[in-house]
Amino acid sequence: MPVAFTWLLIALSFPIGLPVGAVVGISMSWAYANVGLPYEPFMDLLPSWLLMLLFGYLQWFVGLPAVCRWLRGRQTSLSSSRREGHRLES
Repeated sequence: MPVAFTWLLIALSFPIGLPVGAVVGISMSWAYANVGLPYEPFMDLLPSWLLMLLFGYLQWFVGLPAVCRWLRGRQTSLSSSRREGHRLES
């Protein structure tokens, strides 16, 4: 179940979730090997789940709508400047 949940989070938070999950996984592996933390399957995956969830949320529900609003505003300003340019020429 934890592996399936991890793959689901990677798919839902793609493309940002893939490098985030990899970095957290590598850093947790390093911490377990060098710091001497005991390995627990759930606690090992919890930081990567939380970070992939956070970055996926920021990507899809904060970043993407902001980019869409920016593009719509840019498109509106370009179309209005084109209309004003045609009025000046007439």
